[in-house]
Amino acid sequence: MKYGTAKPQNALTSNQVSRGNGGNNPNHYTPNVPLFQQHKNISNFVKSPLAVHYPKKKIRKRLSYQFWSNVTNSISMLPNKQRIRVVYNMWLQMDGRHAFGTFKQAGFELESAVLSLMDLKEREDGIK
Repeated sequence: MKYGTAKPQNALTSNQVSRGNGGNNPNHYTPNVPLFQQHKNISNFVKSPLAVHYPKKKIRKRLSYQFWSNVTNSISMLPNKQRIRVVYNMWLQMDGRHAFGTFKQAGFELESAVLSLMDLKEREDGIK
């Protein structure tokens, strides 16, 4: 083989599966898993009551909670339903680009975002 005649392999042409992304990996991102399927529509998410699964104290210790808390504080001038719509749309955009890495982490991020929205609403209700 002459120098420079080999076809370069890249992510689009390679048949190899990278380590950690196999189908047997429980953290492998598969878009067909119905974990957040009930909330794909933004208007349905805004209409449904906000709730979290893990204890609030535990969620507030997460780095993701600090991130979403900063985001919700920066849009605190908007009405509550508009804030929920903006934050959920932002989460959907990030999840669509696989920014969280795993489905489990995406769930933790959504839960942190929801708790930061709930905390902001409670602070506003306490002030009013």
